[in-house]
Amino acid sequence: PPSGSRNELPTTTLDVNTQMPIVITLPSLITLRGRIVDVAGNGIEGVTVGMQMGVQVVTDSTGNYVLPNITADSGYQFHIAYSPYERSWVEFSANEQVFTQDTILPDIAMPALQTVSFHVQDSTGNPVPNTSIRLGWSNVPYVGQIGPFTAMRGSFRMPDLTTNSNGDVSTPLPAGAYNFYATPPSGSEYELTTTTLSTNTQMPIVITLPSLIALRGRIVDASGNGIAGVSVEIAQGTTGVQTV
Repeated sequence: PPSGSRNELPTTTLDVNTQMPIVITLPSLITLRGRIVDVAGNGIEGVTVGMQMGVQVVTDSTGNYVLPNITADSGYQFHIAYSPYERSWVEFSANEQVFTQDTILPDIAMPALQTVSFHVQDSTGNPVPNTSIRLGWSNVPYVGQIGPFTAMRGSFRMPDLTTNSNGDVSTPLPAGAYNFYATPPSGSEYELTTTTLSTNTQMPIVITLPSLIALRGRIVDASGNGIAGVSVEIAQGTTGVQTV
């Protein structure tokens, strides 16, 4: 269509039997407006709202966003990056909702952030500094229905954390259940451990790193002679080869 119009370019396929003239109906483009708020109804600035067709905007100081040039008469899915970290989002879908004109959408409230603190210690209660805390999976609750939109799925990601000299570290997280991996400093005698938390978890979360031990033995033949090069596997899945 002419530059500056409110229509997007459609496509059509023809063959030798196509009836002439080919009628091309240009769908209109509309603007969707809305607001991203916290649980208290206050606008959240800097939240990224991205449509599935590539349109992406950022909320202003009052939490408002404007999505221009959206195809009318179609379903909608968009991502909202709502956390203080990158690549954290929730996907809302309105595939059964059809918008034929410029529309102001209902406010979408993001989950509240809470401060989650960790304390990492060894089996004797001594703090373990320089332990890396990494987020595995997350299950963040969302409001199921917001106006015409339904929260479909989401993902929360955060950068790896490192405990200080007291074995402590904290971070803001939305309410939900999480799985964390605590990786001790390289070369230390501790193994990887996991923990899961919810909004009712008492803080700080204490992660006790179990010590690693060594098991020694001998593989022999029927005559009692040692057999070299035998691979030995333990129940936890660790494998090793030892020549006797």
